[in-house]
Amino acid sequence: MTTLKVLIDSRIRNTSAVLAATSWVETEQKPLPRGVHHEAASLRKYVESLNQADAATHIQNDLDSGIEVSAFFARALADDESFSERLNNFSATANLDSYWKEHDAVWHESAEAVQKHIKDVDFTSFLREVFGDAPGELIIHPNLAYPTTHSFGIKVGDRAYSIIVPRKAVGESAPWPFADDREHILRLVIHDFCQAMLDNVIAQNPQVVTATASKAKDLILPDELRAIHPSWALQLAELFNYGATVVFMNRIIPGSGDAFALYERRTKHILIMPTIIKAVTQYLERKAKGNATPLAEYLPQFINLL
Repeated sequence: MTTLKVLIDSRIRNTSAVLAATSWVETEQKPLPRGVHHEAASLRKYVESLNQADAATHIQNDLDSGIEVSAFFARALADDESFSERLNNFSATANLDSYWKEHDAVWHESAEAVQKHIKDVDFTSFLREVFGDAPGELIIHPNLAYPTTHSFGIKVGDRAYSIIVPRKAVGESAPWPFADDREHILRLVIHDFCQAMLDNVIAQNPQVVTATASKAKDLILPDELRAIHPSWALQLAELFNYGATVVFMNRIIPGSGDAFALYERRTKHILIMPTIIKAVTQYLERKAKGNATPLAEYLPQFINLL
């Protein structure tokens, strides 16, 4: 039995607070400045003087060495001992408990809005269809702070997390409120849960990465995708995830997946999007008939089709 929850996790918020004390705040504004939620702006102002704190310098050094930003949240959610100690020390120094109490209302308002949008949506069956199984707990954390650029999924034990962000607005305007953006929420959540599962499949089957590495050099991928997903393992997962997200969204809101695919193709120049969608659709059709190989075995075939 899989449970679905929307909640505010203190470990995620505190990691976001440390991130707000680093150069990430400036980095994510490139190449084009973008408006951020007022909670992100307030948090940055509150912690920016703590950029030399142990947790902030630790994350800054990892960012400078190319570590992907979601890795910090994965460490926090896994209760990594050394990372948790740094996080707790930063929280105490910044008096984050008091800070969050003053700001809790808007965070819980966002959680309630997300809950209303997802309460009747069956994510579990789709995950089982794609991966053969689903985690015991699916947890959604609405993130009003950093990173503001993208959502991501993390799997820790029998839990999969979706850390979602509001849709960015035009120029430097504030992002859209979650309450007005059901389609955006559903798309991010299924993306994140699939990402968490895909990353886990690839981590357990590293031969998938080596078997497809040569093909990776031939793919023309946009700079934005490469920046958010810097390793080939992450890029591979994201490409398959595009197809899975489109299939799911078309089932929940007919035509919404196709509209998303068209938008991504035109604005982010992911020209292989039609091939991705066709390959994932056909794989799921074969799987439904019992004629498909396990996902880890299929992924190299999928990449060779692109």
